[in-house]
Amino acid sequence: MRLSSVGIVTYHAAYNFGSVLQALGTQIAFEKHGCSASIINYRPSGQRAFYETLYRTNRSLKTLINDLSLISVKSDRLLRAERFERFINQQLNLTECVEKASDLGKFADSFDIYVSGSDQILNIHSNEYSGSDWDAMKPYLLDFTNRRKVSYASSPANMTRDEIKHIVPDLQKFTMLSAREQDAAEMIGQLVGRPCANVLDPTLLVGADSWRRIATRAADEMNLPKKYALIYSLNGTKTVMQQYSLYRRVSDILNMPVVLIAPFAWFPTNKHIVDGRAAGPAEFINIIDHAIVVITDSYHGTLFSMNLGTPFLSMSNGKGSSTRKDQVLHRMQASESIVKGIEDAVHYLERSGIPSVHDITKPLAGVRQFSKDYIAHTLDF
Repeated sequence: MRLSSVGIVTYHAAYNFGSVLQALGTQIAFEKHGCSASIINYRPSGQRAFYETLYRTNRSLKTLINDLSLISVKSDRLLRAERFERFINQQLNLTECVEKASDLGKFADSFDIYVSGSDQILNIHSNEYSGSDWDAMKPYLLDFTNRRKVSYASSPANMTRDEIKHIVPDLQKFTMLSAREQDAAEMIGQLVGRPCANVLDPTLLVGADSWRRIATRAADEMNLPKKYALIYSLNGTKTVMQQYSLYRRVSDILNMPVVLIAPFAWFPTNKHIVDGRAAGPAEFINIIDHAIVVITDSYHGTLFSMNLGTPFLSMSNGKGSSTRKDQVLHRMQASESIVKGIEDAVHYLERSGIPSVHDITKPLAGVRQFSKDYIAHTLDF
């Protein structure tokens, strides 16, 4: 029997390009198998406040100081939030919105199959669980339903083995398990006592042309240079300002302006450095697609550059969260695009110029088919 309706629980409404686009990628991936797929619109008030509050007084002093440094770009931040909300509401098949975990019970029998994932929904250290205990993860572990449960590309990021043990009893209730990283799949499989498949991030299950069509349909026009390099960084003001002269150096080497997307940082703009922080998910796809080269420390910045065929350099120190990017680049035979940081990226451009586009067609095809087969198997009952 083939199951026909799918309810997905994931981080779908964070003001984070990767979170929103992976949610859409998961929705599309299941729809391609002939079923109806919906995102269960669970938006806890704490998560909402984390992204919607411009100046977070309930966080650390360091966070508040960084937020206050962004006062001068308030209008761009509000426009960014507006674009995220519009994309979320127009592109995702959303259920009724619920803020309390206790209200998720209304969806307990709404779907044939429930999907947990992807993104870092298994990572207790993610921003979405900030200030919360392990119970905050329960909705993402689908504890509100007794129907068929599967995971797709869920990531515990850098949680330890002992930390993952906290959620093993919940994971044992799943019919099928998968993880985005190889090491995570192996660890979860060992702890749960049955296989955990290593599948692709869902954004890589959607082809470049499909992403372009989505962006063309949904993106606002942004006043950007016709020819530019993109630097996309998740660093705060202090680090971005320390590296600012190197961003300017990239502009000088390539003889073109740099569009800098650094949502958590203030920085001066001029003819060499153009602020792209107001981009929403659709604009983000367009900016990467039209860039001459992308330099990024972001996981999904790396994946979209690779998927869209844009030359890129992925900054990684080989530790912590950087290993997630490294794993997928090795898997796609694109590890030569890894540089240690912005200094190495500058040296690369000085020495070799713009990197070649990676043809990931062959390595992607096999892993993409494996991931699609996994999804097909989750629907067979």
